[in-house]
Amino acid sequence: MKRVELSIEIDGYAADIWAVLTAPARFPEWIKGMQSVEMLTTSEYGVGTRYHASAGTEKHAVEWTVEITAVEPERRIEFVYTGDVEGRGGWAIQALDDGEGCRVTSWDEFAPPGGWLVKLMSRLWLDNANRAARVESLERLKEQVESQYEYVYEDEAQDE
Repeated sequence: MKRVELSIEIDGYAADIWAVLTAPARFPEWIKGMQSVEMLTTSEYGVGTRYHASAGTEKHAVEWTVEITAVEPERRIEFVYTGDVEGRGGWAIQALDDGEGCRVTSWDEFAPPGGWLVKLMSRLWLDNANRAARVESLERLKEQVESQYEYVYEDEAQDE
C-alpha cells in the first residue's frame, strides 16, 4: 500500500471546513479530476454513508465507491473505497494554536491498479502527478472555504 499525506492551513472555522468536506455532491467543484458523485445512501452524513464517484475522462474514467467508517464531527473523517482504485483514507481538521484558522490534513493508503508495469510507472511518474493533483485539490478546498465565509477573529474585532 502507498500512503500519501498532505496538509494545508485554511483561514476558516472547523465547522465551515467540515461543511465542505461532508458534502460529497459538491466534491467535483474542488477535487481535481473528479467528474461526478452519486449518493448511494439518503441518511444524514456519518458512519455508513456511501457514494459512487468517478474521475478522469469518458475514455479513461476511474470509478469507485466510498463508505464512511469513522466520524468525529468537525475533527476527523475516515473512509474506505473500492472499485478501480482500492484503499482507505481520511481528513483531519486541527485548530491552529493562534486560533486563526485550521490545518486540514488529507491522507490516503491505496494500491495502484494494474500489474507490475503500472506500479513501476507509478513510482516514476504517476506519484508526481498524483501529488500535484492532491495539492491542487487542497488549494481549491482552501479557496472554497475562504471564499464562502468571511472571518473576523476576536483580536481583529477589538482593534476596530
